[in-house]
Amino acid sequence: MTTEKETTGKEIGEAAWSRRLGRLELGKPTRHGGLCVYPLLGLDLGRTPYTLLEEVLASGVVTIKEESVCGSVPTLTLSNTSSDCVFLLDGEELLGAKQNRIVNTSVLVGPRCTLALPVTCVEAGRWRQETAQFMSGGSHYNARGRQQKVEEVSASLLRSGRADSNQSRVWEDISAKLGRLAVPAPTSALHAVTEQYAGDLSAYADALSVAVPGQVGAVFALGREIVGADLFDKPLTLAALLPKLTVSYALDALEESRTDAPPPVSVIQAWLADAVRAEANSHPAVGLGSDIRLSGPKLSGAALEYDGAAVHLSLFAALQAPSSVGQRTRIVRPPLRRRE
Repeated sequence: MTTEKETTGKEIGEAAWSRRLGRLELGKPTRHGGLCVYPLLGLDLGRTPYTLLEEVLASGVVTIKEESVCGSVPTLTLSNTSSDCVFLLDGEELLGAKQNRIVNTSVLVGPRCTLALPVTCVEAGRWRQETAQFMSGGSHYNARGRQQKVEEVSASLLRSGRADSNQSRVWEDISAKLGRLAVPAPTSALHAVTEQYAGDLSAYADALSVAVPGQVGAVFALGREIVGADLFDKPLTLAALLPKLTVSYALDALEESRTDAPPPVSVIQAWLADAVRAEANSHPAVGLGSDIRLSGPKLSGAALEYDGAAVHLSLFAALQAPSSVGQRTRIVRPPLRRRE
C-alpha cells in the first residue's frame, strides 16, 4: 500500500480530497470557553506556490473592485497583475466600495488574470461608494452562516453553474445576530460585531490559533456539537489562516452558552471517516482547478482541487435544530487565558 508521500500526482488527482482526509492524524485538542479546536496533522502536499489575498491586496498587485460604476451585489471584479497565484478563502470578508462582501467559495487565481468573483453582501444598509476598491477586513464570515452558505452555493452550482448564496437569508441572519449581541450598526454590517467584541475575539484567537508542527487543518466544536473543519494543502497556509478561522467560530461562541463537554476524539474520527465516504460533484472552479461539492447524511462541504492536490477542503456538520445546539440568547464571555 502506498503512503501519502509515495502517492503519484495522477492518483491524488482522482480523489485528492478523500485521500487527504483518509491520511490525517488528530492532535491534542485545545478549549477556550465553549469552543474546542482539534488539530489535523498531515504532510505538506503543496504543489502550487501561491500567496494569500491579505498579503497582496494592500500592495496593489491584486485589486478587487465593483463590477461596474453601477455595481452588482453578487459579483466583483478581481485583477491579479502579479506573476504569482493568489488564494482566497471561502468566507473571507472584503470591506469598502459600495458595501462589504464575503467570498462565496475558495478561489485560486492564476498569474496576470482577471475574473468575476462571486460574493455575498454582509452590509445590507449601504449602497454607496466609500472606496475605489476593497481592502481585507482581516476577518471572516461567522461559522454558522458559512455552514448554511456552503449548502446554498452547492445547490446553486448544480442548478445554474453559478456559485450564488441566499442573499436574503444572509441579511436576516446578520440582523438577528446584531440584535442578539446588542451591537449598534447603522448599515447592518457584520463587521460591527468584530469591532465591538474585538477583545473577546482576540482572547479566542490567542488561546486556540497557535498551530502545532505538521498541522494542516482543524476541526471545530461548540460544546458537544461538531460544527465544521478546514483543511489545507500545506502547514504554512493553515498557520496563516487559523486565527481568522478561529474568530469565525468565536463569533458564534460569543452568544452560545456552551458548558457541555466537547466531543471525544473517537467522535471526531468517526465524523471524518464519514466525510471520506461523502458523495462528490465536480464543477469548474471560479479560478484555477475544480470546485468539488460534498454531501452526506451527516455533513456537507467543498474542496478546491488543483494540480492533483486539495488546496482547501471545508466540511460542516449537518444543520441541527436550534433546540439541540443550546441556548443562543445569552452572551458568554469566557475568562482570558493566562499567558505562560
